[in-house]
Amino acid sequence: MNVLEIACGFSYSNIYKNLFYELYNKDIDINVYVPQHTNSNIEELNAKDYPYNIQLNMIIKPLDKYLYFSKIINMRKDIESKFELSKIEVIHAHSLFSDGGVAYELYKKYKIPYIVAVRSTDVSQYFKKAKHLKPYAMQILKNSSLIVFLSKSYRDNVLRTYVTDKVTDEIIKKSIIIPNGISSFWLDNIYNDRPPFDFGKEAFELIFVGQITKRKNIESVIRASTELSFRGRKKVNLTIVGEIKDQKYYDYLSSVGEFNYKGYCNSEVLIDYYRSSDLFVMPSITETFGLVYVEAMSQGVPVIYTRGQGFDGQFDEGDVGYGVDPNNIEDIISKIICVFNNYDEISKRCTRNSIRFDWRIISDDYINLYKSISKAL
Repeated sequence: MNVLEIACGFSYSNIYKNLFYELYNKDIDINVYVPQHTNSNIEELNAKDYPYNIQLNMIIKPLDKYLYFSKIINMRKDIESKFELSKIEVIHAHSLFSDGGVAYELYKKYKIPYIVAVRSTDVSQYFKKAKHLKPYAMQILKNSSLIVFLSKSYRDNVLRTYVTDKVTDEIIKKSIIIPNGISSFWLDNIYNDRPPFDFGKEAFELIFVGQITKRKNIESVIRASTELSFRGRKKVNLTIVGEIKDQKYYDYLSSVGEFNYKGYCNSEVLIDYYRSSDLFVMPSITETFGLVYVEAMSQGVPVIYTRGQGFDGQFDEGDVGYGVDPNNIEDIISKIICVFNNYDEISKRCTRNSIRFDWRIISDDYINLYKSISKAL
């Protein structure tokens, strides 16, 4: 099967590399198109580093930020010059506005069916800030064969907030929920030997892993851990791991309460932080999915996530943790206590369920989708 993968975000996230690698290993003839900004880090990418056909092109210019349709048409023409489209059976657009716009234009001209994904950048950068493009986005969705969302909660939020009512039912019927996978490192090192929870130990250990930005709502985690220490006889420690993206926000966090900041670290170091922690807490204001929840799960660490955001709905409440109102400290505290009251059972379900996010399994889901809409069938 011959598939064209359009992925503007290829150089910014390993999720694309992981998926494409698995597809290639399963004999899918993938052709990857990576349009990049002229001031991007494309120099660090080399087509020779990948076993599949990949075209890396610095085609997006600074003015294209304001000239959306010009950008889309230029990318379509670039694809026409680099790929033999008569052999392409399916197009997979990995975002709605940028990648999906190109897939839609190719569909209009060549009738190649396409799958389109809806991601956080589509909401934060386009639906919110470029409302004049909404009618075009509706055309991209309506003409797609299938639409991929990372979670049911994220799909419902997008449909409720941004999609016209008259096309909602049509879009729901062709929507598929496929989560992202995590690195094989975590699945190859699942922590099945976590000892039973010790209620008599000196302190309970909470952990947050993610970029230090206001959107991650870290102050609520600090307030909750501080309040738990104040109310109980046990000290509650909070470890924060991640890159500081907003220095002013980090400085503010230092005034909110105590925490241990470890900076950014690689997986080989992070796994030890997870294994020495009791609970992962990240009640983000917005979250498309959050792979760190699953990383924590693979190490037997229950998770506290945001109700109504990306990770919510992946599991039943209480299965691997609980969803919370990110602005309600009492809700966060009560759910943390709920986890500790049934800790060992929840922890075991975390490790058991983390294998659901194996790219080897997820790639099979995509292959089945490709086959279902292929022109050749």
